[in-house]
Amino acid sequence: MKEFISSTEYNPVIGFEIHVQLNTKSKMFSSAANNPDETVPNTNIDEVVTGQPGTLPVANKEAIRLSAMVGLALNCQIDEFSKFDRKHYFYPDLPKGYQISQYNKPIARDGYLDIMVPVIARSLADEAISNQTEIASDALAMTNSKKMRVKRIGITRAHLEEDAGKNIHPEGLPYSLVDYNRAGCALLEIVTEPDIESAEEGRIFLQELRNIIRYVGASTADMEKGTMRCEPNISVRKPGETTLPNYKVEVKNINSFKFAESAVNYEIARHIEILKEGKTPKQVTMGWNEKDSCTVEQRSKEDVQDYRYMPEPDLPILQFSKEYLDELKAIMPELPAQKRVRFLEEFGLPEADVENLINWKELAFYFEDVVSEIDEWIKVDKDIKGSFDSDALAQDVVEPLSHGGSSSSSLFVSWRRQARPGLPRCG
Repeated sequence: MKEFISSTEYNPVIGFEIHVQLNTKSKMFSSAANNPDETVPNTNIDEVVTGQPGTLPVANKEAIRLSAMVGLALNCQIDEFSKFDRKHYFYPDLPKGYQISQYNKPIARDGYLDIMVPVIARSLADEAISNQTEIASDALAMTNSKKMRVKRIGITRAHLEEDAGKNIHPEGLPYSLVDYNRAGCALLEIVTEPDIESAEEGRIFLQELRNIIRYVGASTADMEKGTMRCEPNISVRKPGETTLPNYKVEVKNINSFKFAESAVNYEIARHIEILKEGKTPKQVTMGWNEKDSCTVEQRSKEDVQDYRYMPEPDLPILQFSKEYLDELKAIMPELPAQKRVRFLEEFGLPEADVENLINWKELAFYFEDVVSEIDEWIKVDKDIKGSFDSDALAQDVVEPLSHGGSSSSSLFVSWRRQARPGLPRCG
């Protein structure tokens, strides 16, 4: 693998395309089951998925709702009208010869996601001015101690489409196979602005996005199982330049945060090497070779005109009323950034422990349930008032998370014993 060396001669310009498989019982445009855990090939299919003549798509209402929820969580504009389009390309994993997607009327657009990144050179104030970003005072205070800053990553759009099947290439054999279990699944594609400036920032962004998607309940967002995949678009430019480079390289279908960070670093080093030779990197689509820790060229990168977009004639236009969007906003759960600030202020936990809780949604909810129950015990049992240090208990409970972890049940038993020493042991 190319060794990544930070260069002051070039600045990375990185954007992401993230594909999220939504938590729906059926597929995007058919009644076939949506089960990402299915292991028997070509089981979750029907006439619509396989593109049989005479079949018609019917849009999945739950997929549309979940997409709008994610859009709102990412501070996006949800226009009143949205529509589906046909995106034409010819691969074996796309039986119809086109994909139903969205082109110029996506469900969500023009949003942003704020992330916490390490301070490198510029001050927090300078960064806020240059990015025209408002930094909340509580977040600023929270990050000053560790020399962190808030960075705003623009969300260009989030559009709904159907997934393709999966090509399988048996090693050493002269043929390929296709599994259509994934074909037709509801897929939300989230596209960022090229605001990311390092592989580390990219990883932080992906992790925060995954957490938001999980908290909203839109998807398991499990990269290992393929319910969340990312495709970084990478280029580099000279410091001080504001226009985008005249090329970009996309790395397709990366399925882990570690691989995403490694692929971006590899490409940055490769681009700088090519530019120093007086050449320009080719605008191509690459794949990530996990075994050799390098990218490999797959094909030339398509342009918009290559897809021959056209409105989907078999699906009606979507309309999002103000009342419908207000209903979605009313049921929006507490998002990771809000919970992070509240955990720090309300429980006084160390930042590392807060991050462990935030990254494990179920444990965060469990943590709060236990705290609430202990608070009730304290109110009822006046005998332990004044002798019970709730802050110390909180520290003791989350400590195992920072040292290899402990099961949630053993954490709960530990809390019970400290809060009520007279309680019998479990088991």
